[in-house]
Amino acid sequence: MKLNQRIIIFVFYPILFVGLFYLIYSINKVYFLGDFEPKELSIGVEFVAEENDIFQLFYRDSVTRLNEKLSQKIGIKSSKRPQNIVFSIPDSIELSQVRFDFGNKQKLSPVEIKKFIIQYNGNKIDLAKDSLSNHFKLNKYAVEIGKNTFERKKIGKRSDPFLLSYDLRPIVKKLKEHKNYKRIFLNLGITSFLSIAILLGFLWGTKSMELKLNGHHILVICFLLMLVFPTIDNLFFIDNTVIKEKRDLAEEPEFNYENIDQYPSNFEMYYNDHFGFRDFMISLGGLIKVKYFNTSSREEKVIVGKDDWLFYWEEDIRNSYLNKNPFSQTDLGGFGVELTETNKWLIERGKIFLVTIYPNKHTIYGDKVPLRYTMLKEPKARRVDQTYLFLNKHNINNVEQEINIYENRQDESLPLYLKNDSHWNSYGAFYAYHNIILNLSSIDSNIQGPMEIGDFDIERNEDYRKGDLLNLLGIDNTTGF
Repeated sequence: MKLNQRIIIFVFYPILFVGLFYLIYSINKVYFLGDFEPKELSIGVEFVAEENDIFQLFYRDSVTRLNEKLSQKIGIKSSKRPQNIVFSIPDSIELSQVRFDFGNKQKLSPVEIKKFIIQYNGNKIDLAKDSLSNHFKLNKYAVEIGKNTFERKKIGKRSDPFLLSYDLRPIVKKLKEHKNYKRIFLNLGITSFLSIAILLGFLWGTKSMELKLNGHHILVICFLLMLVFPTIDNLFFIDNTVIKEKRDLAEEPEFNYENIDQYPSNFEMYYNDHFGFRDFMISLGGLIKVKYFNTSSREEKVIVGKDDWLFYWEEDIRNSYLNKNPFSQTDLGGFGVELTETNKWLIERGKIFLVTIYPNKHTIYGDKVPLRYTMLKEPKARRVDQTYLFLNKHNINNVEQEINIYENRQDESLPLYLKNDSHWNSYGAFYAYHNIILNLSSIDSNIQGPMEIGDFDIERNEDYRKGDLLNLLGIDNTTGF
């Protein structure tokens, strides 16, 4: 067997099959099977209500509060038969709790909730299967008169029956971590059949036409595929990479005779922002630079530190780290005047004035900043130190956060700041809260002292893949790379 034939049989054909398989699998996944049990969080309710009404679902994450902006209303018709309604939860919400209002028109007839299903990616959990009381608590305007059947009450002129859930994060986490195997196996079966059929057809065609491929043919075919792939993605939306750019992408220009001169350049700008696999290539390029070359695609905004830590590095932040902008006056100039006047004004009215400065990520994790920047630090007074000296000199109440927070960063397994983000996490924020409340409670005995870390049920997210610094670098980190 000649070398060219061996290359074709053992190299080209396997590569061709893998390429076909990936292409067909991606097209099926996004274009044909994208709506097969969609990958989005929703809540479906099956109920029986015998009067016209409006049902409303409130939802929130662990930080925000329940409010009208984070809610959906659905009007329902009277019927003795079960009805179904579905509420979609936005992707931006890390669902923690819901409140289901099953009455907005002061109706008093009973409502039976047969199913309360949380669904994601084809996986679902019915919270009403055993009893809704295992996952919800009723307010005073409703009474359970049977399994998942609720009588609505009116107190005075008000009636607002609702179910308030307990913490739903463990349930949502379980749903999101469980893959939709039905869709995967269906796609694998369809893709395998089509890939084998196309490859066999190709082999039969090349044999019947006595077509002999060599290395040059393979190179040309690969080059043509590279040219065609962006167009294929524009047609079938294969690339599901999501990157968040801090700018508006160019919009598709409208062709008319009035702008015919500008149309070519405008369309080029649009195409440069939207060609197929663009987001994938940008994300992959950013990942490779960070992971393997320890560098950033936007060094003026983000730098890569030790152990893959990312730092926001915009000019003001960089100058702060390098001590390039200390106060020129010990009294802090106008800033100092504002602090003293505010303190005096509040004290005269019997109020407490407290000043604190939250440390930047590079202040607490300075050992993760690249050495090339550490060596450039200027031996000048830091603004934060100048500020605290001024506050202590003028007896202005303050809380020094940096030392207290730094003392609690010794355990590397419990970071206080997010590795791919410019912000601290809840653990870091706790210590800032603790320092502030400890100070205030020592001044005013009516203020209760801070809760301790042991008073909380701590849930660690070992697989947090987001971060505003990843967005600045144009990296989609959904794979956790």
